[in-house]
Amino acid sequence: MRLTSSSSSASRRTAFGRALSMKASRTLTARTDVVSTRENTPSREVRRICSGIAALVLSGVLLLNGAAWYLNANDTLMLPGQVGEGIDLDGPGAWLLFIAFGIKAAFPLLHSWLVDAYPKATVTGAVVLSAFTTKLAVYTLARFFPGETPLVWLGAAMALFPVFLALIENDLRKVLALGLVSQNGFMLAAIGVASDNHMQTALNGAAGHAFVCVIYMGLLFMVTGALIHRTGTAKISELGGLFRSMPVTAIFAIIGGLTLAAVPLFSAFATKSLIIEAVKSSSAFWVWISLYAASAGVLAVGALKVPFHAFFGRDSGKRVDEAPFNMLLAMGLAALLCILVGLPGVIPGFGYEVLYNMLPYPEAARGYKLFTASHVLTQLQLLVLALLAFMLLRRLGLYPSEKPGLVLDSDWIYRRVGYDLASWANRVWKKAGPAMSAGLNRGGARLYHRIEAASSPQGQLSRGLVSQSMAVWTAVILGIVLILTLIVAS
Repeated sequence: MRLTSSSSSASRRTAFGRALSMKASRTLTARTDVVSTRENTPSREVRRICSGIAALVLSGVLLLNGAAWYLNANDTLMLPGQVGEGIDLDGPGAWLLFIAFGIKAAFPLLHSWLVDAYPKATVTGAVVLSAFTTKLAVYTLARFFPGETPLVWLGAAMALFPVFLALIENDLRKVLALGLVSQNGFMLAAIGVASDNHMQTALNGAAGHAFVCVIYMGLLFMVTGALIHRTGTAKISELGGLFRSMPVTAIFAIIGGLTLAAVPLFSAFATKSLIIEAVKSSSAFWVWISLYAASAGVLAVGALKVPFHAFFGRDSGKRVDEAPFNMLLAMGLAALLCILVGLPGVIPGFGYEVLYNMLPYPEAARGYKLFTASHVLTQLQLLVLALLAFMLLRRLGLYPSEKPGLVLDSDWIYRRVGYDLASWANRVWKKAGPAMSAGLNRGGARLYHRIEAASSPQGQLSRGLVSQSMAVWTAVILGIVLILTLIVAS
């Protein structure tokens, strides 16, 4: 889990190519998972999956071009050995790498592949995707571009805007995919402020949050997988009241939701507090406010929407069996980690201290006081206000209703523009294509007839003295070439 903090010569020779190799292997894994779809997937959904594959291919192409450009400009593919000593965004190669990693990390306007692909993967594939696909992108950004200001604002936007889309989404797995984008935003904001005096706290927060995010997002995706396994759907409009049939799964969903909301005594509280502290110390006031607002929104999305609408709320009338034992075992282990990693370190080396000891800067992490009255009360106040807002909106009928529908994301803009351009090009070709083809055919036919008239056995070049003179000049040229060859060779 450690990024690295060694200053040895071997660490200083960390190869740029090693990170690129990791990205390449991860791309192959991600593509395999994206195409692992359920049977009988409609053609429209297949097209959405293909858009995910296209995004991954684009990221790979940008990655290779960026690496080549960087090598040409700097004559090296070596990274500094110390954490926080990445490369500067001062050239085309660095920007290409930045965008390539950003596609995998689901930057704003480049995130739609993730929201499209995750819900269409298999139950197991979605868990794997949530664990690895974006987390390795977060690692590469932390390794290559720590302290870069664009990451601060991109992270704030990523943390906030998916919350609004998730509030009106009907598919639980899309809700979780949007929640994952939001959590990535917290990590990127921390990486962006990783400079000067608060670099250690920021990178500790980003690395720690990436670790615990794998656990609690994996738990929530496993919960939705269990729902799909038993009910055949993850649509909120078709679920509800399942706590009677799946009480153990409901408990695991509540634990995952509370962890996602960073409730004290759960693992995400131990890492998100580091991120908030680093951003606050960097004097990025509006980013700090955005992250707090996103924390409240995540409660409404993860801790309330997923467990509440699936297991409580309106009763759908479905009565199914509890999830299979193997699913319960996996969810139970993840839920146990969500709790154990968030407990106070009453005993040395227990609770969140286990995680802090594995962070890039363990000494700085151990010096951070997590369970202070300020941290706990601030987080609880935020969560209580979010809960009251949720209840008030539902009471007044202003909370988005759970009904089937298509939520338009930012990708609609360039998909629509691309479709209109393709349609226009098709209309132009239908009109101009036949005329262009006919003109090319006529020109080609005339050119062929002229060559045939000149070069065929009955052509102009084969008649009379012309053919004899051509043979003489051919012999003269061949002789000149032989003489020049002998001179050069000697």
